[in-house]
Amino acid sequence: MNSLEAIFQKVELIKEAGHIVLIKFDGERKEEKVTVVLNYLKDGKSSVFQRHGDDLLTLLRKLLEDYSQVDNNALM
Repeated sequence: MNSLEAIFQKVELIKEAGHIVLIKFDGERKEEKVTVVLNYLKDGKSSVFQRHGDDLLTLLRKLLEDYSQVDNNALM
């Protein structure tokens, strides 16, 4: 999973599973200008995972790892 396009294909699967992914670019910050958020919804419960940094690709990879930890069937 080396390209942003491949990662966004996985993000699309997360969306289709009923979860929410947010990407925020914060121009006011000096560091960690990118935030990615996964709102994982299951059985009426919500879990939120956030990653902050400067490299969108790295942050999305980490978010996909987080998602795989909470959903064993994730992204298959």
